[in-house]
Amino acid sequence: MKKFFSLMVAFATLFAFTSCGEGEETPEPVAPTKCSKPSLKVTEKGDDYFTIEWKTVAGAASYFVDCGGNTQSITEPTVTYTDVAPGEYVVRVMAVAGEGYTDSDYAEIKVKVVPQDTKDWFTQTVELGEDAEKNITRSNAFYSTWKGKGIVAIKCGVFEAAASSNMSEADLEGYLQAAEEKYVTAANSEEGCTLVWGPLQAATEWEIVAIAENEFGYKLVQRHTIETEPAAMADYVAEWLGTWEVTADKTVEYYQYEDEETGMEYLGDRVLEEPYTTTWEIQHYPVYSDAVVINGVSRVFPEDGFPALARVLEGGKLELVAGIQVAAADQGGYVPMWVPTFAVAEMDVYRVPVDIPFYDFGVDENGELNYFAAYTFTLNGTTAVSAPGEMPLTATDNETKETTEVTGIVDSFDIYAVGQQGVATYGNFTAGETTKVNTGTMTMVKSQAAPAISAKMVGEKKNIVLMPFKKSNKCEFTY
Repeated sequence: MKKFFSLMVAFATLFAFTSCGEGEETPEPVAPTKCSKPSLKVTEKGDDYFTIEWKTVAGAASYFVDCGGNTQSITEPTVTYTDVAPGEYVVRVMAVAGEGYTDSDYAEIKVKVVPQDTKDWFTQTVELGEDAEKNITRSNAFYSTWKGKGIVAIKCGVFEAAASSNMSEADLEGYLQAAEEKYVTAANSEEGCTLVWGPLQAATEWEIVAIAENEFGYKLVQRHTIETEPAAMADYVAEWLGTWEVTADKTVEYYQYEDEETGMEYLGDRVLEEPYTTTWEIQHYPVYSDAVVINGVSRVFPEDGFPALARVLEGGKLELVAGIQVAAADQGGYVPMWVPTFAVAEMDVYRVPVDIPFYDFGVDENGELNYFAAYTFTLNGTTAVSAPGEMPLTATDNETKETTEVTGIVDSFDIYAVGQQGVATYGNFTAGETTKVNTGTMTMVKSQAAPAISAKMVGEKKNIVLMPFKKSNKCEFTY
């Protein structure tokens, strides 16, 4: 076509030259117009087909289309491929010129065809674990099985469902960790890959999130929830369940006062030489086989009824645990914590509130329990007597800045709320009001036995949240 057009132009030029008279100008030849390159877009795509369309190109008589060596000439500005295998395709389209035009450059577009059906290439299933030899139970672990084909990467993670339920897939992906290559390879096998997740808290709903990517670059998100069963209560816990009348031989009274010079409100306290009595209700906490919750310990926020957490040991001992966040949400801008206050006898310092490390119910690298017991109660029949916990402290002199290693002995245990700006409080006080809590030695006397009760009765707002473990066990205060 191009050759024929060129000959015609030459002939017309020659004719004009031989027929021109003297003094006449020779007209310039008219150059052909090049067709515009088609503007391609994918308008439909499925598991095994796709359609590409473009606007009609001016001057085009037809279109030449190439897809991986499969060529065709068409007159309409659209092409559809069917029964295509998964993969990446490059489609090239050229506008073939009509009269007065020349062919366009090739336009190019890439199309990925990937399996959309999750059953085709990746599935995740979950079930509670059970393997007595490995200490895997339905209350502390679950299994997940990944199975598919063409998987090249998996990112995964396990979250408490209460925390992850409101998170988007994009938010979750930032928290997920890449699975090891051996697990990805196993997931592509006929049997798939089964993993165990644990140890986990009992009686808790968990969400496992996995994002798989296949060889065609397609990502698939799988989210499943599963709830671990309550932990079976240890036999030696039963003797602590029920109602106890508790008497402390001394009382701490908190009050609010105004500084005469600054006009600022401060919290003061004084020790009263009078007994303090209260009632404790102890129930099994089925997240752990040997844990209990105690209602009635806190007198700072009695209307909220925050429970304390305790661990029961064999041999008739109960340890009241410090450093536990006792509410899932802020209470008026404060985060309540169970922490003790200390007396430091060798420095004649009394009642030092200390931000102690937060502990959980795990074990350290030596297999030792890594939490702090504010008080330990020893049971004798239906009576138990407390012994205070001790902690090494570092005291700093405000004037000399010298430090001294001392021993802090717990003398009180209650809610210590930390505000968003680091401001601490023992409650909401107004002028003239006071709050009393126990101090000194406490004696528990059982008044009524009770069966184990599910910890779900504590309620969502008052859920006990275990804080991250910090290895340091030394604290600092100034005097």
